[in-house]
Amino acid sequence: MKSLTLLLRFATIGGLILLLLIPLLLIRGAVQDRARYRDEAVERVAQSKAGEQQFIAPVRVLPYTEEVQVTEPDEQGNQRKVWRKRGGTLLQTPRRLTLSGEMVPSVREVGLYRVQVYSWKATLHAEYDPFDYAAAPSRVYGQPYLAIGISDVRGLVGTPRLQVDGRTLALESGAGALADRSAGIHAQLGPLADQVAGRLQDGNVVDMQLVLDGTRRLAIAPIADNNDIALRSAWQHPSFGGRFLPTAPSIGPKGFDASWSLSSLANGAQTQLQSSHAALDMLEVRRSEHIAFWQAYLVSAAACIGLQFFYLSGVLRSWVRAAGFSVMLTALYAVLYSLLISEDNALLMGALLLLGILASIMWVTRKLDWDGLGNSLR
Repeated sequence: MKSLTLLLRFATIGGLILLLLIPLLLIRGAVQDRARYRDEAVERVAQSKAGEQQFIAPVRVLPYTEEVQVTEPDEQGNQRKVWRKRGGTLLQTPRRLTLSGEMVPSVREVGLYRVQVYSWKATLHAEYDPFDYAAAPSRVYGQPYLAIGISDVRGLVGTPRLQVDGRTLALESGAGALADRSAGIHAQLGPLADQVAGRLQDGNVVDMQLVLDGTRRLAIAPIADNNDIALRSAWQHPSFGGRFLPTAPSIGPKGFDASWSLSSLANGAQTQLQSSHAALDMLEVRRSEHIAFWQAYLVSAAACIGLQFFYLSGVLRSWVRAAGFSVMLTALYAVLYSLLISEDNALLMGALLLLGILASIMWVTRKLDWDGLGNSLR
């Protein structure tokens, strides 16, 4: 009889556990649905405005064509050597890149969801070393140009202002030699004095101003020998990522200031730029999601405390006892909230809380007759 009673108790506990799993699964499904709807809202904003942006500073490009001998089968399947024309490019990255800008944050609402967007107002200054191009058999160099990588050119507000050696140049669509890696724009430089060998005279100093809209994330490629990059914004909750973190960023109620000083010796961006298959090292600024957590916590805690107050007032048959228990719950929720919002001291506060609870239990039960309590239960 006792074994049957024990079995029924275990079966009841197991049934209750299974019943409790049902609302947990429903909650998990609701969370996954909300996450999917949020991603759809971000995608809708990105399609109508501009997506996450990746910016590659101006690169000097010198295209060429040459004849090379290749081996290929003829109509009978025999291998033969033939001459074919092949195109290629020489790329030159800046010696020094100075890039500063301000990210102006804003929010787009799609139903219940708020999508973070920005407008990046940037000023760029790039300096290049002399570009010598050597002669090669059957090689003919073409029209040089500047290529600028912008992953989503729809984000350009107006026409960027580009000055090369003090002259204003017109920008055209297309990233040219960077097309395998990114969309973008380019500007034609002056023609070569000699298409066989010589020195590229045009494009030693480049200045550029642009306004670029994007959604949530901005990534910048540090392709120069020396990169000095500075960003500021009124956004209070940035998330820095990529391969490089800023040097001593300042984050406060008025926004953030961040700067990077990077050398080509510390990153492989220049080498990766030469290969269309290599992932390019980036520094990233992402606008992290941040909602009024304290409001949601307050509503949830009040609902839980109110429900338990109503239940205990009936079980204990006393509004006073139920109120006392609710006060203890309120204190507990307040302490838990302090733990949640304390990023630096959460571990210490949690340890002190557990120590305090343990000390309180030991103090209350220090005179309890455990042997007598056990005998009475038996």
